[in-house]
Amino acid sequence: MADLRAEFKEAWALSNSDSSEPLPKTPRLLSDITMDMVKTKVPYWEHYGWIQSCMDGLSGMVLYGEDAAVDEVQSHAQWLLGNAPDGVAELYPRLGQYADGDLGEQEGLRQFVRKTQPEWLDRLTKNRAARAELEAV
Repeated sequence: MADLRAEFKEAWALSNSDSSEPLPKTPRLLSDITMDMVKTKVPYWEHYGWIQSCMDGLSGMVLYGEDAAVDEVQSHAQWLLGNAPDGVAELYPRLGQYADGDLGEQEGLRQFVRKTQPEWLDRLTKNRAARAELEAV
């Protein structure tokens, strides 16, 4: 697998750039890179934006993922908290909720998205699958 830390750092710089120059290639979403890092247990605590990207990825899994994704979110959150520097749990209380299997107010939002936007969720799933297929080539 590619150097996920370097990929994250590059994508972070691009996402926070105000340059009008066209991108030489389309980077993956930060949350996708971050979730690959979490799934393969590659931490990057020294980068100040990494944990927020983790939270974005976990929230995306909760809101737009399949029902089984909730268990995966809990497992990832437990790993993150188990390896987190001091203070992370206090700064990101939702991470603790996820680790406990508690979706809080996001459960209602998750059900709303599923009920009102099934076509969008289907398109999102197909787009991610197509992108993963292209990246595998």
